[in-house]
Amino acid sequence: MADSKTLKDMVTAISTLIDEATFDITPDAIKLRAMDPSRVAMIDFEWPKRFSMNIRRVRV
Repeated sequence: MADSKTLKDMVTAISTLIDEATFDITPDAIKLRAMDPSRVAMIDFEWPKRFSMNIRRVRV
């Protein structure tokens, strides 16, 4: 449960910098690479498998 809160907090922090993004979800990790709208900051995020959770439901 702590991992899911940490992931939510990280996504919330990322969302303050970028308006939209595409996550690459593989068996090994959840990844994201995106630029902020003004092209000043780049977000390079990776949530490795060792922190994986059982995701039963995804809300989009």
